[in-house]
Amino acid sequence: MKEFPEREGNTDDLLRELLACQKKTLGQTRLAAAFTVLLAVLLIAALAALAVLVPRTLALEKQAKATLAQLDAMVEPVDRVVGAADDLDQLDALDLDSLSDTLRKLNGLDLDGLSETLKKLDGVDLDSLNDAIRKLNGIDLESLNEAIVNLNDAAKPLADLARRLGGG
Repeated sequence: MKEFPEREGNTDDLLRELLACQKKTLGQTRLAAAFTVLLAVLLIAALAALAVLVPRTLALEKQAKATLAQLDAMVEPVDRVVGAADDLDQLDALDLDSLSDTLRKLNGLDLDGLSETLKKLDGVDLDSLNDAIRKLNGIDLESLNEAIVNLNDAAKPLADLARRLGGG
């Protein structure tokens, strides 16, 4: 307890001073109580916000992890698409008309006949067949056609003569 120094004067002055101190203390107590209530309200509001935000944050984290897993799963297909795009860039150098003509020719192939032919080739010496194809490719067809025409021109009079002699 606070001791008051002895003073000269009347008790009324002392009581007034004591009353002033008590009013001051009462005001400070009320202010402290108001701050305590305000802090309690802020604490309750913060706890309520946490009660709402924490579950939402956890749900967002779960969604983010699921989205990341989906993105990870898409990395390989995207890499394949990028690789295919790189391959398409290389196709730009191709002559598309030539490729289209080749595809039309391939479309017109008789695959059943080709299959039968391949079955017949079973056991054939492919090296000698390749040599024969190379030799055929090396023949000058224009000269061969000219030689056939010349042979026909030379053989025609002989054939006419043989017909006359044999028929007459």
